[in-house]
Amino acid sequence: MKRKWLSMLLALALVFSLAPAMALAKEQTVTNDTELKAAIEDKDVTKIILSPDVDYILTTPLNISRSLEIICEGGTATFKGNPKSTNGAFKISGGSGVTVTLQNINFEDFGGDTTSGDVIIAGASDNAFAGMLTISDCKISNFGKNGITVKGGKADISNVIVDAGSEVLNRAPNGIQIDINATANISDCTITNSNSTHDAWSATGILALRGGNAKISDVKFEKCQIGFMVENGYDGTSYTTKGSNSTINKCTFASCSYPMWDRSSEKKTSVTGNNNTWEVSSGAELDVDLINQIPVGTTIKLKDNIKLNAMLDIQQDGITLDLDGHTITASESFPTVGPGGYTNDKHLINVSGKNVTIKNGTLKTTASNKHALNVYQTTGAVIENLTIDHSVSLGGAPIIVN
Repeated sequence: MKRKWLSMLLALALVFSLAPAMALAKEQTVTNDTELKAAIEDKDVTKIILSPDVDYILTTPLNISRSLEIICEGGTATFKGNPKSTNGAFKISGGSGVTVTLQNINFEDFGGDTTSGDVIIAGASDNAFAGMLTISDCKISNFGKNGITVKGGKADISNVIVDAGSEVLNRAPNGIQIDINATANISDCTITNSNSTHDAWSATGILALRGGNAKISDVKFEKCQIGFMVENGYDGTSYTTKGSNSTINKCTFASCSYPMWDRSSEKKTSVTGNNNTWEVSSGAELDVDLINQIPVGTTIKLKDNIKLNAMLDIQQDGITLDLDGHTITASESFPTVGPGGYTNDKHLINVSGKNVTIKNGTLKTTASNKHALNVYQTTGAVIENLTIDHSVSLGGAPIIVN
């Protein structure tokens, strides 16, 4: 009996010891930007519930330095800035115990300064963020610098549309930047219109730098200057840690000037991945340097018939060229001699990478091509459902095989 009473007293003591902390936690429903700011400043509030279909007007970024959920239930709320002056929506800081969640929110018209105008930034001013940031079911549109920046800590970004738009002038908009040894899982997102009008900087859909580690899956990159890029990053003194641990899987690149670019190495890309698709609409997109930047296992898929201005040279291993029912031929400006300076290396397509597949379409030579397809210097090549039209050519054979 004494043991039973002792257990009950210990349980009651534990409840009373937790009661003050439990009493501090509270939810707050807000209906305008004044109430939103007050709720963020109230340290007792742990969850802010936004009213759906309401515009919350922000003239300056709001600072979050503790664990907090900001969620719209039953719809979507909108945070609106000024496309010429508002320097972001949220600046988030905090240590390893801080968790911040943003859900069902649109962020619109955050132009601001191209050097610091991030719409959402965790770890502002290069102070590393050590907590966990979760962003889901959101849309970020029309901004001047970065849609989301994570400097340190961890992030989970899912079902987010990041559309840089075109209305902000003198901008260099990266869709998502993973920076200073941060780790992020990015999935089921669309990144579009990351194009720079700034003289000094390019724009990237997703950028991993200074040790940033991005695990990317099921993301569509569309109309971006660069889809996904990894680079060392300059800290003001020297170039720092590579971001070569990043992976990219089941992603699509459409109408991107550079689908992927690895500036952390002068060699072929160190980024790994599989089942990615690069959609191509013109021969000008198919540059050997670009092909070497895409991971092993990528499919290059034609969206139209294309004419090549130079030999298509596939040096990367494991690439699939899916013509998808279209035709590849030479343009009128195809060079009069091959890259080695001889007519016998005037191929329409040359393959030196291993385990390359070419399928589902037509290769058509012209009087500028000697061979349609050269797989002489490779192993493991697969040719499937392919038509070779060699009726007009410089001579030679339709296919050269070692």
